[in-house]
Amino acid sequence: MNKNTDKIKEANQSAPWRTAAVQAIVDHFQPRQSIDVLELGCGDGHVLEALLLAGGFKPRGTTFRQKEDDYIRRRPYPSGVVVDHGIDLNERLPFEDDSFQAVVSTEVIEHVEGHRNFVTEAGRVLEPNGIFVLTTPNLSRLLSRFSFFLSGTHKIKHRLLTASVSLDAMEEYHHRCVDLPHLHWLLWINGFRVINTRPTEVKLVSAITASLLKPFCKIATRRAIDQHQHLAPDDSE
Repeated sequence: MNKNTDKIKEANQSAPWRTAAVQAIVDHFQPRQSIDVLELGCGDGHVLEALLLAGGFKPRGTTFRQKEDDYIRRRPYPSGVVVDHGIDLNERLPFEDDSFQAVVSTEVIEHVEGHRNFVTEAGRVLEPNGIFVLTTPNLSRLLSRFSFFLSGTHKIKHRLLTASVSLDAMEEYHHRCVDLPHLHWLLWINGFRVINTRPTEVKLVSAITASLLKPFCKIATRRAIDQHQHLAPDDSE
């Protein structure tokens, strides 16, 4: 592990999803100089800070609340980054087409109502051949499936919206987590092609459960794929 990786982890407070996202961008741009990167929903600016520390990037972030009303932010934004306040990710972004060489978003899309607009706008502001790095909770993980089977709700870290949540606080909650097939479709219709998918964190209990249930999951997955192929229209017609 080099010093650069240590700095990235330190800046991201060891959050594996943030560290993985930053590392993916750093590894992609080699060598690099003045790479414009946009983070959608930058939170406290840990990803922006890590990109600054990595060198060769010009990071910029967006946040939903205005600066004077941002009670969620727990620290000043790091010096050297630009943050646009009051940006609703359900709307058109205030940037020109092809403005950035990379767009990154970590654990944000599940807080947004309009998944399609979110992905479409990321593609619009991204340069041709740019990269979009996205992390989101995995609804397909086994513990989440068990939770849905028993309770009708997926197991997630953040709370889901309830009737008592006000409009002013709704962005703090998970509106609707997006599953991989739906996300892949949204990316595809907006011109993206998936290069890599991988977990950013695997807990011990999940690894043990997965190893025990892997044979059954493979059979069920194969049946689902075969059924989908059987029902899919014939493109040759």
